[in-house]
Amino acid sequence: MPDRGQALLDAVLAQPEDDAARAVYADWLSEQGQVRGEFIQIQLEGHHPTRQRRLIRSYQREWLGPIADLVRGQAGWERGFVTDIRIQLTEPLAVQRAIGAAQWRTVQRIRSTRIARSMPESDLLALFTHPVLNALQSHDGPLHPAVFWAWVEGPPRPLKHLSFGPFPAELPDALRDCPGLPELRSLSIRRDCGYGDDLRWLLDSPLGQRLEALEVFAPIESLGSWVIALERTPIRRFAITNFGGQWSFALSREDDGLFGLSARFEWDRVFDIGATSSTASDAVALALQSVPDGSLAQVVPEFRLGTQRSEDEILRLDAAIDRVTYGRDRPT
Repeated sequence: MPDRGQALLDAVLAQPEDDAARAVYADWLSEQGQVRGEFIQIQLEGHHPTRQRRLIRSYQREWLGPIADLVRGQAGWERGFVTDIRIQLTEPLAVQRAIGAAQWRTVQRIRSTRIARSMPESDLLALFTHPVLNALQSHDGPLHPAVFWAWVEGPPRPLKHLSFGPFPAELPDALRDCPGLPELRSLSIRRDCGYGDDLRWLLDSPLGQRLEALEVFAPIESLGSWVIALERTPIRRFAITNFGGQWSFALSREDDGLFGLSARFEWDRVFDIGATSSTASDAVALALQSVPDGSLAQVVPEFRLGTQRSEDEILRLDAAIDRVTYGRDRPT
């Protein structure tokens, strides 16, 4: 009977899109009196969400097996198998137990929250480059440099989104072609990238010409340089932000090729514009000063937890928005 169960499970993992194989495996589990069979079935049917949550709370650790000690919080489950996890890599023995575990085979998205400095590089490489992780499509958070290099340089894997940083000090030339990540479409570089020209080599590379989304950390006043740098790329979504998360500028390409800008500030006063401080409204106006006239489709500023803005601030911001959306004169 264990051999029969393993054969059914292997069929599921070999055909991840085949719900019929999952239903057969669920029936077999139920015949053995295992509640996992019920869980797979109700997820396949999309029924009983409350029951699903209760089963996850009660059995998640058992179902995650060797990778359970790495997981923080509730994992995400789809059609009866784990797909989304948040992990913390601080215990070498827990990492070693998780290397090559079958539970990784359905994991599509990983968010790392912490990697201990004492973690052996060999263990991290063995964990993240093992073939059982070949379904992984997205990684966010800290990433050991050795793992980063192994992913970028090959062999090919199906990662579509990658967030890394703050290493390396110099972005590797391997990113130009990124042979190990041929399906990569979204990149988040968690380090200061300066101005648009500083990443021109990447934007003009084969990788840059297939990216759909890019996020970098950069100064507020660099906005215009990024608008110009992105014109010759297919990137449809772009964001610059700061390390403290106080503000972000998000660009979204419209059908006419122009970008729409969403400016979000969590505080009314910011202190990272050179050696001066400024209100959020004036900070947006300052950023727009570097943007060419008429190069944005629209600008939508959003200020949270801010104080009442003065009429002068509002007028300065409105004038800057008019310039980058309509040119010098607003149409009547």
